[in-house]
Amino acid sequence: MGFKKIGTGKRLERNLRREHRVRPKNVPSEIAQMRMTAAKRMAHIDKYVIRIGKFDKSKPVKFFDVGCCPMLDGAPTTVVTKEAFKKAGYKMDVTAIDKFFPENFKPTDSSVRYKPMDISVSAPRGKFDLVRASNIFEYIKGAKNVERAKENIFNAVNEGGILIIDSLGKVLPEFGHKITNSAGSIVLKKVNGKMVFVNYIDTQSFYRSKRAGYV
Repeated sequence: MGFKKIGTGKRLERNLRREHRVRPKNVPSEIAQMRMTAAKRMAHIDKYVIRIGKFDKSKPVKFFDVGCCPMLDGAPTTVVTKEAFKKAGYKMDVTAIDKFFPENFKPTDSSVRYKPMDISVSAPRGKFDLVRASNIFEYIKGAKNVERAKENIFNAVNEGGILIIDSLGKVLPEFGHKITNSAGSIVLKKVNGKMVFVNYIDTQSFYRSKRAGYV
């Protein structure tokens, strides 16, 4: 698939720690703990989105996951969302992208279309009922690149569709809610061609948890 190599083993954990600025305690595996914490956060958000989204069960929900974080051993958060929708009676058509993929990437779900893509450079084809951008704006440099990424993401959302902007504390206030030193998700809906703020979901408690192994 032409994934960009960012290393394996200890090198991968070192790169991942540097990229996400995570401060681990004494835990068996940093990647395993991040996988658990991220998945729990997404599952919490998924419940809310399924409830308010009012998606059409007569056809698959088209889901575009921007920043699927393949470094977390198979990009599990994408599949967590797919499984949550399945339990609620929905089918999903899933496309998941990230700027970097490890050289030994093995997808958690083979039915998901994983693609290396920089959303600040390229736009996806088609429209989606659900779009999630996970911790990407923190790492896009340059105002023009940020604006291009926002435009590409906004344009990818169907009329009436839901957009989730997930952040570890640096989401731009233009999205309707400024997050300061907290992990959370901003939920927006496309109404008459515009993204309208719906709610903010605080998920910082998942990172305060001793079980999660992060502070």
